[in-house]
Amino acid sequence: MTQAEWIENAEKIVAKWRRGEGLERFHANALLQVMIYELIMDYECGQGGAESDMVDVVVSYISSHYRQNLELKELAALAGCSVRQLQRRFKQEKQLGPMEYVIQLRMENASRMLHHTDAPIGEIADKMGYRDMYYFSRAFKKYYGVPPLRYRLAAASETDANYAHSLLRNRLASSYESAQGPVICHMRGEYTVTELPQRIAVLDVQYADHLIALGLSPAGSVGVGSATFHFPQYIRAGLQTTELLGTYEYPDLLAVERLSPDLIICTEVHDQHVERLSRIAPVIMFKRNESWQNILSLFGELTGKRAEAKRILADYHRRTALLSEELAPVLAGKSVALIRPLDSLVRVHSAAHRTGAVLYRDLGLPVPLFVSDTADTAYHISVDRLTAVQASHYFLLSNELMQDGISATEQRVWGMLDTGERQQIHSVDAATWIGCYGPTGINGIVDQIEQALLA
Repeated sequence: MTQAEWIENAEKIVAKWRRGEGLERFHANALLQVMIYELIMDYECGQGGAESDMVDVVVSYISSHYRQNLELKELAALAGCSVRQLQRRFKQEKQLGPMEYVIQLRMENASRMLHHTDAPIGEIADKMGYRDMYYFSRAFKKYYGVPPLRYRLAAASETDANYAHSLLRNRLASSYESAQGPVICHMRGEYTVTELPQRIAVLDVQYADHLIALGLSPAGSVGVGSATFHFPQYIRAGLQTTELLGTYEYPDLLAVERLSPDLIICTEVHDQHVERLSRIAPVIMFKRNESWQNILSLFGELTGKRAEAKRILADYHRRTALLSEELAPVLAGKSVALIRPLDSLVRVHSAAHRTGAVLYRDLGLPVPLFVSDTADTAYHISVDRLTAVQASHYFLLSNELMQDGISATEQRVWGMLDTGERQQIHSVDAATWIGCYGPTGINGIVDQIEQALLA
């Protein structure tokens, strides 16, 4: 709008208010003064560029200073206009007033802190510019409809549910150093090792193996078996003083309570018990199928046995590298399959399976073309199709010990493969090969592979 247009508009307003328009002359003059002031300020601010520039300046300032005690007069002075003019233009641009915009930024950032941090409500209030926590709580409730604490709990249950579920399936355990000590990152959060735990309860036998390998014994551990619970033979000697806590699938929670451990280590299978377990002691949850080498390193951090864990891993890598070289000429032109008979099918494991990784990755054994694709840990086929695998050696994961005898499917597998060269079928205990993934168990598997293929 040009200067002439502004003057013409001002003159019209002057004429209007001089006529009174039903108001007393005093009131008309007072309102006229205000309107003329607004018009003049509009014109002067508009000379500097687009009207939105003024709003942009204020928005930028608020974004950097919303935690401070801002006043409308201060913002208007910054924009070089009146308070009323700023409010009007700001609302045109942002659909809310300047101070409402300040509150919006405060509430949005408070929401992020409530959602993504464990910061106390008072600390959040202070960061958002509220010196009174209770005033902040009232303002937050007015904005979101619920108090800050309830918002935090609701947000966690609603938006973190899928994220937590994803972590249960995909998150890899890790660690990092902090000023307080090593921090173990697991499926349920983080555990800071401020003091070395003395009484550890483990709800998977593989973790008992990890502790024994490091020269320690768990205070309590689950065992194996169904009718009679027991510890696996290969680590039994190291568990003489360890209390039996049921089985992996059915842990005895009362026994865990009586044990009074200072740390409990479990897997995602025990997610339903975590709330109760957490009332007994801090809980660390690892993914059951996590690499045993990674878990051993974390146990080294957890127990102050970092050097021992590194030595065990170095020895294993050295051993498998040497054995791989020894097996290469023996298996030239051949392949090795890892199979497990089920109720009516046969599972053929790939290198993506944990035990398959020992055969195919660590020892470099030749993989049958049938399972060269590692998109899945195993492929299920009928017994009749087993010959299509075309392996020279079969490690058969037998359920004989678990089922008190060979199943009908396993018998059929033997019939399909036993063609007079029985030495090519190596029956091994399924419970040990797929259920015990500590250092001792893994080295035991390597022992059996070495014995079978070099005999």
